[in-house]
Amino acid sequence: MNNNLEVNNKLNIADKFFMWWSFFIPITTIILIPSIKMSVLSSIFAYISPFLIMYKFKYIREKYIIDISKLTFIFVIFLLISQLSNIIFNININYIGIKEYSNLNGGLVFKYLLFNQTLYLIPGILTFFFAKYFYNRNWDKWIIYSSIFFSIYALYKWIYFLFTGEDGDFLTNKVYDSYDKDDIGSSGYLFQIIAIGGVVMQRVQGLSGEPSMYAFTILPYFIFAIQKRVNKIYIFIIGISMILSMSTTVYIGMVLYFIILFLYGKIKKKYLILFILLNVIVYIIFKDFIDDILTLMIFDKLLYTENSISGSDRSFSFISNFKYWSEFNFVNMLFGIGYGYVRSLDFITSLLVNTGILGLILFSYFILKNIKWKNCSWNDVNNNAIILCLYTCLMIAVPEIWFPSFWLFIGIIRNQRMKK
Repeated sequence: MNNNLEVNNKLNIADKFFMWWSFFIPITTIILIPSIKMSVLSSIFAYISPFLIMYKFKYIREKYIIDISKLTFIFVIFLLISQLSNIIFNININYIGIKEYSNLNGGLVFKYLLFNQTLYLIPGILTFFFAKYFYNRNWDKWIIYSSIFFSIYALYKWIYFLFTGEDGDFLTNKVYDSYDKDDIGSSGYLFQIIAIGGVVMQRVQGLSGEPSMYAFTILPYFIFAIQKRVNKIYIFIIGISMILSMSTTVYIGMVLYFIILFLYGKIKKKYLILFILLNVIVYIIFKDFIDDILTLMIFDKLLYTENSISGSDRSFSFISNFKYWSEFNFVNMLFGIGYGYVRSLDFITSLLVNTGILGLILFSYFILKNIKWKNCSWNDVNNNAIILCLYTCLMIAVPEIWFPSFWLFIGIIRNQRMKK
């Protein structure tokens, strides 16, 4: 691997712990106990991390406890106000935008999903704080190695299906309930195929369970690899696997990343012109093939078309949940009806309904506050890109924030900003 990733400092126990942890952070379909969805291996490491910090790193123990306590306090305040408001104002939770969730654990307060979704979120938060306090350059090579393994396995599955017409996954052991199987197929996980130019292929999903999850997971690794100027072969492997997910998330992230590099002057005009010309030539030669990709993966996803309900579903989800929030009383508009109550097809309206406008503002500030706007180095520009790409993709196309990779990179960037 490129010498930029080689650091000779002596490893402490936190580094050694992360070395093993890093290889499980992108993976969400390999779990310790197949029947328990929350026993994802990266989550096990996350739950161990506080005990490691308390026992071995007493010099940061107080700061760590204060950080966790602050976040817990804010969460509890939102929780109590939202639940009390649900009772006082007799909030309607049988709204069409909430879908099947409104039927779970009947009642207005402390529904099962509130606790369930909180348990999913906790490992991500613990990952963030571990990265915030312990990240150093020794981690870079393990982050890249883990992404290479993740990408190669995803490409192996794609090639295996291309030649055999069958899924070649032999590592996934996560078990879905009967409801999920009815939705996603008898395979028991989110296995998706498409036909482009007459060729039937599998959308790359690797060990993340679903193509859009794969795209959202691998996107920051791709930018991180470019940031660290690793071997171009590694960047290509990560990039091609990401593109073959055929996910809207990829195209949103890549376009935004390109724009950020251009605005910060990291792409020379001659290369920009060359890039545009090459794209025009490639489009002319492979027009039919590219049109199929654009239609299937972008226009049908983001817009309503007669060939796909995805765009209409996304629009309906956004509009219905926003309308639902707009009809709240003043308190619920500010604090929401409870974390985890609503799962939209985008995160912005999920957050708006669940935690209110204050929750949306606080979350946005928490994620975006580490952006550096002026006098940016190459490292700063790519850190900005990771934050903005993840935040934008999350708000538009990804309804979940429990992904460990998301919190890992936000924590790494927070660590770097602290040092400055």
